[in-house]
Amino acid sequence: MKSLLQDLRYAVRTMKKKPGFTLITVMTLALGIGASTAIFTVVNAGLLRGLPYKSPESLYHIWEKTPQKAFAKREFSYPDYQDYQKNEVFEGLAAYTGGTGIMSGRGEPERVFVPSASANFFAVLGVDPYLGRTFQSGEDKQGAARVVVLTYGMWERRFGGDPGIIGQSLTINDISYTVVGVLPASFQFALRNADLWQPYQPTDSQLTRRFMHGTNLIGRLKPGITEAQAQSELSVIAKRIEQEYNQSHAGTLVSLVPLQEEVIGQVKPVLLVLLAAVGFVLLIACANVASLLLTRSLTRQKEVAIRAALGANRWRVVRQLLTESILLALLGGGVGLLIAYWGVDALVATLPDSQLNALPFLKSLRIDSGILAFSFVLSLLTGIIFGLAPAIQSSKPDLNEVLKEGGRATASGAQHRLRSVFVTTEIALSVVLLVGAGLMMKSLLRLLQSGVGFNPENVLTMNVNVPPAKYTDSAKLISVFDQLSSRVRSMPGVNGAGTINILPLQGGNTTRFYVDGDPVPQPGQEIEANIRTVDERYFQTLGVPIIAGRTFDDRDGEAQRKAAEAFQAFQAQTRQPQGQPSQPQRPSSTQPTLAAATQGNGQAPALLPDVVVIGKTLADKVFAGRNPIGRKLLYTSATPVPDVIIGVVADVKIGGLDEANKPVIYYPFRRFPVTGTNLVVRTNGDPTAMAAAIRSETQALEPAVAVFNVRSMTDLIGASPAAFMRRFPALLISIFAVVALLLASIGIYGVVSYSVSQQTHYIGVRMALGAKSSDILKMILKQGLRLALAGMALGLVAAFGLTRLLRSLLFEVQATDPVTFGLVLGTLFVVALLACYIPARRATRVDPLVALRYE
Repeated sequence: MKSLLQDLRYAVRTMKKKPGFTLITVMTLALGIGASTAIFTVVNAGLLRGLPYKSPESLYHIWEKTPQKAFAKREFSYPDYQDYQKNEVFEGLAAYTGGTGIMSGRGEPERVFVPSASANFFAVLGVDPYLGRTFQSGEDKQGAARVVVLTYGMWERRFGGDPGIIGQSLTINDISYTVVGVLPASFQFALRNADLWQPYQPTDSQLTRRFMHGTNLIGRLKPGITEAQAQSELSVIAKRIEQEYNQSHAGTLVSLVPLQEEVIGQVKPVLLVLLAAVGFVLLIACANVASLLLTRSLTRQKEVAIRAALGANRWRVVRQLLTESILLALLGGGVGLLIAYWGVDALVATLPDSQLNALPFLKSLRIDSGILAFSFVLSLLTGIIFGLAPAIQSSKPDLNEVLKEGGRATASGAQHRLRSVFVTTEIALSVVLLVGAGLMMKSLLRLLQSGVGFNPENVLTMNVNVPPAKYTDSAKLISVFDQLSSRVRSMPGVNGAGTINILPLQGGNTTRFYVDGDPVPQPGQEIEANIRTVDERYFQTLGVPIIAGRTFDDRDGEAQRKAAEAFQAFQAQTRQPQGQPSQPQRPSSTQPTLAAATQGNGQAPALLPDVVVIGKTLADKVFAGRNPIGRKLLYTSATPVPDVIIGVVADVKIGGLDEANKPVIYYPFRRFPVTGTNLVVRTNGDPTAMAAAIRSETQALEPAVAVFNVRSMTDLIGASPAAFMRRFPALLISIFAVVALLLASIGIYGVVSYSVSQQTHYIGVRMALGAKSSDILKMILKQGLRLALAGMALGLVAAFGLTRLLRSLLFEVQATDPVTFGLVLGTLFVVALLACYIPARRATRVDPLVALRYE
């Protein structure tokens, strides 16, 4: 201990004597350690810490798998959930589904996320409430009391953390709910945005329709039950359902996915790539500092030789030098921790809200005790890694040579080679990082430049919800949105306005159909398409090209909706239910709304066809060279009413930017009016500058309207998951690559500069003998560029192998893209040339007389 304290005191004195060297070393290490700590904080929260539930390793998400390749997995119907509950492998099987609403009566109307969950949902997850209780058995049945549980964030933000909130009532969509509990701050559920949770009380349609998907399942395995056993039992149940309900479940399978993988699976490759990239930066920093220590060791050769001559053994010298390097590393780690604190906050601040909601563990990122321990161990290991080789080299000086009177500090051949190895390694690692950054940036640009099917420039989007209780009449609902669109279109600076229920790049419901007159497909082989509800000005506003036929006008859907209402009124009067909904609904994957014509003769009104517009992908897939206009679509439900195709439009991206175009069917808004839809507005200039005026116009028309998610279409595209999954790592890897390039260039400059100082006498002799400045310049450049080219060659080989790991993150870019590799190598060569040229140019200005006297 005494000798260790002596070593520490001596190390502190040594660092004080060379403050510039100490500062450079500490800051270099701080960059590497700080970046590593920040990224490890994210990896720890996402991959290592586990989900904030009781025994999360026992939790599984369950999916139904379908034979349709375009829709590889889907949710269950509620009757399916009831069947799967009859199993022997799960302690509990819970159901949940998404939902939104407008909360009113407490300040401004606010859109809130209100997913629904079965009564056992929180028990299955193993989550206890912070205040009050969660759901009780029976509260997820039809007719049960309306209750909600608040998330901790909602409780603090909207209600100021009022502990008396339990028992109070809230109004959501004009329905009163009682608050029964508040969830803990640690509760995170990335699979659904949530401000409040309500019990999942299924409707009559949900209870009876096997086609009506949308129910997600989560289960907790019983102790001792393996995933394979659970898969086997659920497959037996799936087979039984398929046999009994072949029309809706032909060929369907079931699969289990660990909940951790379901939540983190998409970002896991990104986190691992970032962890590898930041590891490269740390290695480059270590190599740079090791090179600095080797250079500094030359000035301490005499000191080390004297200590050795006085009897210090080699281990004693190595220990002293390692103590200094470890102390430098710990100082670098301390500064790096401050960088990590700032880096984590900056990291979270750059993320869009949509991604923070999808990855809620990022919201609670903190430098906790575990991260502090990681940073300390990393600093300790770093000190040993970069300090060991220089310490060993410095501990064996040539005493006779070093202790000569007037002897100069010179580097041995081994030290020269070691410095060259360090610099070559830095360049090789820089090549890998730069190539990775280049591939990611090119992929991101390709993704953002990929066609979305319309012109997104100068388009503003916003979600508009009117009070459901006030607009129960369909005609009144259509009228208010007609007035809103008309008012917005008449505003200065507006070129058009339309509505759609689900914006581009988002998912949604699907339906199965076949073409009237074509062979009827076997159950499970029907075509599946996404469904959208638009008004007659949507396609024109977005600039979606019309390929064939026409789009909707203000007559489409109106007659069908009125006829359907008459048909339903006839059903109610005669009390002869025909299996139709009691009020007009949006199209679903189970059954479209019927249309009818009132006859007034005591007979059921005649059924009339409805009209639809389809996307190009659906037209190409189904009709392939045939004219789709006028053809009729029939659905897998029992209804005989077809939909007539009146037009074909260009494909608009549904889902991810990186996904193939999907089949889509568009229905007229007047046929299926809803209280909440998305308004799209094309402006003459910056769309966000019009946001406040459009919001004011909307509220002037209907003061109780809720307007939210106001953003430009370009922002919506940029914040989409596919863009985020490439922009986020591309940005960070680019930063790491720039740091690596800077450190590598400093390393080359240091080696060449030191080489010039060691060859001053030799250069003077050559110049005295008639060597030209250009000869000296070539000699020095050759020495430096030899190292650079060796590092680039090694880096090229490594990049060819390692960048293949990026394949899943690339879009329309090969992992071996020659343009990217060429640009990286060219950039590195120019930087290396510049780093070599500066000291080489200085060497050409050496005065031969001064050089010949150089000692």
